Amino acid sequence: MIAVTGAGEVCAPFDVSEELGRRGYKYLLPASRYLLAATRRAVAAGGRLDHAPAERRGVAVGSNTAVREYFTQAMAATSQADLSPAMAPYFAINVLAARVTGEHELKAFSLTCTSPNVAGFEAIELGGRALAAGRADVMVVAAMEGTGAVAMVVEPGAAHQPRVLARTAYAPPDLVASDRGRGRLLAYAEATIERVRPTRIHAVVDDSPVAEAVTRAVATAGDGVAPVVSAPTANGCLGPMTMLSHLLRTARENTLVITATAEGHYAFGAFLPGVRAC
Repeated sequence: MIAVTGAGEVCAPFDVSEELGRRGYKYLLPASRYLLAATRRAVAAGGRLDHAPAERRGVAVGSNTAVREYFTQAMAATSQADLSPAMAPYFAINVLAARVTGEHELKAFSLTCTSPNVAGFEAIELGGRALAAGRADVMVVAAMEGTGAVAMVVEPGAAHQPRVLARTAYAPPDLVASDRGRGRLLAYAEATIERVRPTRIHAVVDDSPVAEAVTRAVATAGDGVAPVVSAPTANGCLGPMTMLSHLLRTARENTLVITATAEGHYAFGAFLPGVRAC
């Protein structure tokens, strides 16, 4: 578990000049702007970074659609020849987090995760591992897409602080159709339930067989706590992270968020409020 000291989110429509300033952001992709704004809000909400030196601050960001959708729409609206050379670096997904890395001096490392739907939870999981291994003292973990971003400042913390946990996995679609595969899913769900002991479970899932199998496994392991199922309200990995961010502001009890996709990726994100909610 890692403690959350600040969280922020921002979604379209977004006034860049009001939140980021009128200069210096013209050529950033929308996802980069959202990430910058969400990180600023997380820091302003209490997620201080200045207690750690720059080389002990890291960032992990999840994104699935930010680059593909932007350039697909841009080329559909004009043509490939009309794209500005200033946009060329953003064909590489790793570049999108560069501005937040520079503005907040996150020099320990910068990672971008891209697994379908679970990339935001992957960022939390990687952040927890990095902190536990001593790679950093404080981290920004985030999800960004062309429609918005969620950012959290996390660090090792005490039990009384709001904490998050994420676990990600992969189940091939043909595996979940077998008794052996369903048994493995159930064992994984049971281990997570045992650790988190949630009193609420939310499932942000599509209508695929994998999502159905994961949701069923969690319902079986949930000790009477049935998942509340909802379809993703935001594209890519933003939906599950937005749900977790909402819980940081509102939940007063241990809560589990699960997500899964047709490709076989699935993840569990947990929130434990401690004494107070963030």
